[in-house]
Amino acid sequence: MHGERLDLPASLSGGKVNAGSANALGIGWKPLVSLVLALAGAFLLATGASLQWLGHERNGRCNTSGWRVFLVPLWWLGILASAGGTICHYTALWIGLVALVLPVSGLHIALTAFAMSRLRKEALLGLRAWGIGLVALGVLLCLFGEAGRTAADLPSRHGWIVPGLLGAAALSSVLLLRRPADRFAVGSGLAFAASAVAWKLMAQTAIFSDRIVSALVFAASYTTGFLLIQAGFRRGGAGAVNATANGVATALAMVAAVSLFGEPVPAVSWLGTAVVAVGVALIGWRR
Repeated sequence: MHGERLDLPASLSGGKVNAGSANALGIGWKPLVSLVLALAGAFLLATGASLQWLGHERNGRCNTSGWRVFLVPLWWLGILASAGGTICHYTALWIGLVALVLPVSGLHIALTAFAMSRLRKEALLGLRAWGIGLVALGVLLCLFGEAGRTAADLPSRHGWIVPGLLGAAALSSVLLLRRPADRFAVGSGLAFAASAVAWKLMAQTAIFSDRIVSALVFAASYTTGFLLIQAGFRRGGAGAVNATANGVATALAMVAAVSLFGEPVPAVSWLGTAVVAVGVALIGWRR
């Protein structure tokens, strides 16, 4: 039983799965299911971010009691949509590759930027339009690179060193940022990266004590990321805050995918991730 993974589609159908469509795509059932869940999560997360921003607008940015946003129904609708997207995202991470799920989830940045342009009645031109296009292109490159690939059975005991050092460097850089919204966004990205890694460790480790530690780290880091991104929403637009947080989270998680989980990430996937990162930066660019 050591190292086994539950094949969800096969288990639901008694082991008799028509894999024709999956094989035609050059992708197994687990990557296919994780892809669908990641896409659904991206749509729900974009909807949730936009509704939460509207909730903060209804509450008023000048209101000294900023956390009275808890009384705004629109904000709660955003929370529910984000909760659905989060469930889809972390379920995709549980059964799929980090190097596939994280870049695909970057689509919610492009979708949020598009929604925010409509809510603010702004034309989607220039850098943001290019950013949305680059995110979509980068995701397609990652899909091409990761199709049909599988990860190592168990995470490396020493693989946390590189992403840990990069995370510490990013945390130190927060002190150099002048805008509070930027500091909250980077902090949120670091916390969400930690939650993604902890969640994947729970999925892959067979040691009960390690699962408990990973669960505690996941709960603490996800809660921290949620609170920080709410603070960022109150002080800046959802598009910019989301873009910064997602860029930080994706970069660190991609490094962890290689060094910690032993995922085979080809050059085209790194190229796709870089394109997504550039697109995210353009979406979040403030002139």
